[in-house]
Amino acid sequence: MVKQLLIILMAILLLFSGCAHCDPWTKDEKILLGIALTAQAVDTAQTFTFLEKQGDGLVEKNPLITTNNGLVSLKLLAAAIIGAATHFLPHKARKTALTIWAAIGAGTVYWNYKQGVRIGSDAKR
Repeated sequence: MVKQLLIILMAILLLFSGCAHCDPWTKDEKILLGIALTAQAVDTAQTFTFLEKQGDGLVEKNPLITTNNGLVSLKLLAAAIIGAATHFLPHKARKTALTIWAAIGAGTVYWNYKQGVRIGSDAKR
């Protein structure tokens, strides 16, 4: 499973190797991408803990996320698709798309936190 994910990730990363018609990334766009990916990583960590604590009154409602492997696969796929799609956008559209992605990710992390989902062993307070 991990081997297949790495192969898929490597193939997708080749898309980022260069494109004659793509606008180069600005510093702001790189920062927005970093924020979006960081939010995805925190959400993934929260969900790992959440999946471990489902018997404590918490229930994952996304049918695609039933195991840690499913979670990692889904998160990698989403990041690769969004990253590849934004790579080919012109500056204005890329910045808008990255801003929306970062806002959704940050909002998800905040929502999880407000629902009591924490990272680590203290998942529900």
